[in-house]
Amino acid sequence: GCGAREVLGGILLFVLLLGVFAMRSRRIPDPLIRVSVFSHPAFVLALAGIMLTQFGILALGYLLPNVGQEVLGASAFQAGCILLPGCVLGVIFAPLSGGILDRFGASRPIVLGSGAIVVSLALMLVVQRQGGSVAAYMAAYVLFAGGQGLCVPTGMTHAYGHVPEAIRND
Repeated sequence: GCGAREVLGGILLFVLLLGVFAMRSRRIPDPLIRVSVFSHPAFVLALAGIMLTQFGILALGYLLPNVGQEVLGASAFQAGCILLPGCVLGVIFAPLSGGILDRFGASRPIVLGSGAIVVSLALMLVVQRQGGSVAAYMAAYVLFAGGQGLCVPTGMTHAYGHVPEAIRND
């Protein structure tokens, strides 16, 4: 379990090695990652939002096809297709997100996208409680992907803009 010596030892080793990496990165002239970027709150907050969204993408990419097959009895093809419309929407948003940022600024797309993500996750809970269907999960995932397409690229650009130019190459 989570309290096992091996798990706790691994976490402790990770924290220790992360500290060594950070100290070394501060002392060498051309580090792999300039850890000083994490001293800028706007960058850290934007990065945290992007990371949470990426965790959601990974989780849903695994869970939704499994729910489709194991719970709803869909074929592997049908279960995999739950993600397809959302992925297509992501491809459409990729080139459009820069224009959206230029036109509306960072806060509107980030707030709207984050709201869409929260609503989509709430919809997935409702769908699950009512027995669910492939189409209902697909629709909720389309909303999630739309939210992701609005907030992740905008958040990345916004975060990058809050880092001093001297350390932007990282």
